[in-house]
Amino acid sequence: MSFNGTPNAIVTYTVDGGANQSITLDTNGLASLTTPALTANSTYTLVSCTSSVLSTCSATLSSSILITVNTIPTVAISGDTSICSGTSASLTFTGIASATVQYTVNNGPNQTINLNSNGIANLTTANLTANATYTLVSVTSPGTNSCTQLVSQSFTVNIVALPTATITATPILVCSGQTATLNFNGTPNTLVTYTVNGGTNQTITLDGAGLASVNTSTITQNTTFLLVSASLIGTSNCLQSLSGLVLVSINPTPIASYTGSLNYCSNETTAIALASTIAGTTFTWTALQNGTSGAISGSGSTIADVLSVNGTDGIATYTITPFYNGCAGNPITINVTVYALPNPTITSGTICLFNSSTIASQPYVLNTNLNTTDYSFDWFFNGVFIPNANGSTYNAIQIGTYSLIATNNNTGCISDAVFATVSETQQGQSLIINQTEAFSNNPFVLVNVVGGDGPFLYQLDNSSFQTSNVFYNVASGTHTITVVDTSFCTNLTATVTLINYPHFFTPNNDGVNDTWNIKGLSRNSKINIFDRFGKLLKQITTNGYGWDGTYNRERVLSDDYWFTIEYIENGEEKIFKAHFSLKR
Repeated sequence: MSFNGTPNAIVTYTVDGGANQSITLDTNGLASLTTPALTANSTYTLVSCTSSVLSTCSATLSSSILITVNTIPTVAISGDTSICSGTSASLTFTGIASATVQYTVNNGPNQTINLNSNGIANLTTANLTANATYTLVSVTSPGTNSCTQLVSQSFTVNIVALPTATITATPILVCSGQTATLNFNGTPNTLVTYTVNGGTNQTITLDGAGLASVNTSTITQNTTFLLVSASLIGTSNCLQSLSGLVLVSINPTPIASYTGSLNYCSNETTAIALASTIAGTTFTWTALQNGTSGAISGSGSTIADVLSVNGTDGIATYTITPFYNGCAGNPITINVTVYALPNPTITSGTICLFNSSTIASQPYVLNTNLNTTDYSFDWFFNGVFIPNANGSTYNAIQIGTYSLIATNNNTGCISDAVFATVSETQQGQSLIINQTEAFSNNPFVLVNVVGGDGPFLYQLDNSSFQTSNVFYNVASGTHTITVVDTSFCTNLTATVTLINYPHFFTPNNDGVNDTWNIKGLSRNSKINIFDRFGKLLKQITTNGYGWDGTYNRERVLSDDYWFTIEYIENGEEKIFKAHFSLKR
């Protein structure tokens, strides 16, 4: 405040009608006064002015001045204390009406904003990606007598980082019908939204470590899992759009196929090649045998088993499963038929020679015991194929080694070669038979073979063959003698007649021993029969009916009767006498 008047005058004044106060003007008639700090309007009124010269003069004054005290302007800042990164904040400046506010952003240059008539100004910041501090510098009241107040308030807008999330899957290649595990990793406590093959949104919450996982439902086609957004759980609700994706693919399902024959002969090696339309497919198989051996479970791309059967056909069943990248395709089953090999047999033997200077008198028949309808045959002699020899038997006329291969006409299976050795043997040429004399008490027959290698077997009539060439106690009559050798080369027969008499007969008409006679002698041999007294009862011939036990058509009594016989033996005339019994 300034006073102006007579130099060196003393000015008396009052403040708000209070007690007089004085101030002395300087030699220029000036004085200044600094009021105390005013908080309300104050009126300064001049009372008087007194000169300080020799003659003191005083003048009464009545002018006054009103000092108006304006209200101290104030301002405050408020708004969003935190925002999501990349978004703007809303700030509000509040103070006296129409005041002018200066502020800085992050200690930058002063910026100005004017409050409206309600003492409010709103500020929308630019999109922020870092914390921003707004500091008030001053506030100035409106009007010509404006007041400016320094302010030191700061307000920080904190930036909340946008949540992030990534997605992975384990595994990313699955077999149809399997599941995968989705793994989420990102900002802790974040709600992640994702879709499956573009379907409706699904959500999952990351835990405090920013992790979460979920098992998918069974997957039967290639499936895309797409991240949509990540949203912080809390007051900020910051939302981040995402574009990450993971593709879980279906491994192709392999389909097995095979090439190669399913029919084999015993002891052959199978050649079954396994294939698939998918390169890199592997195969495993199990084997089940029915009448076969050699079928083995295994893996690979070729089934190469040596299959065999014993006597009859069999089947080996293989169940094959294809695999690709760990995925199994549908198994296929194949049945492999294994055919038995033909089983011909030929037996070693001999061919017969009549004597050492002749060719074989008869061949040796090699018999396979197989029929020509179902089988065909190849014969070999000493390893050389015999042309036109294709029957189930072969007549061997040479000594040596014969072999045979038989082929089954239905299956094409070929037998192993079988072998037989044909040797030679001399055939017996004739028989020499020695026998006891007629009416011998111990009749026997001795047989000798002329020629031949033997060993020989001897048979009397239909009895069993024996190794001895002597037959004892041979009955009276004509007998057939047969001689063979063990190689069936010799086969000689002869007849021999042994002469003896019946020691009794029973003429009772029962058909057994009803007559008495002696057989085997020449037909002109005569037999006379006598009773015990020497009476001639009957004369008969050896080729006749014989005696029926009668005399003059009357039956004679049971008794012993005598006979004589005249015969020729080895060119010598002989007479033999003996007796026999008649029994009734």
